[in-house]
Amino acid sequence: MPPSVEALQQIIASPQFQAAVRNFDQALHTGLLGSLVLGLGLPEEAGLSVESFLHAVQDQAQRERERGDEPSSNNHDGMETD
Repeated sequence: MPPSVEALQQIIASPQFQAAVRNFDQALHTGLLGSLVLGLGLPEEAGLSVESFLHAVQDQAQRERERGDEPSSNNHDGMETD
């Protein structure tokens, strides 16, 4: 069962969550997560900020739904075997 709206609001408002988002944003801005972004099959622009990362993830999930794929079953671990 997914968490309630109230529970999510409490999590998002927590200092720990806010700090984690700031740290993630800083890591994206410094380029430290560039290989992670590309390994997830996201465009390079997704590594510019948390907002662009989340938009890219959302766009990728939408494309997969349109193709009939389940986003969680993508099983793309960034390790290409070609």
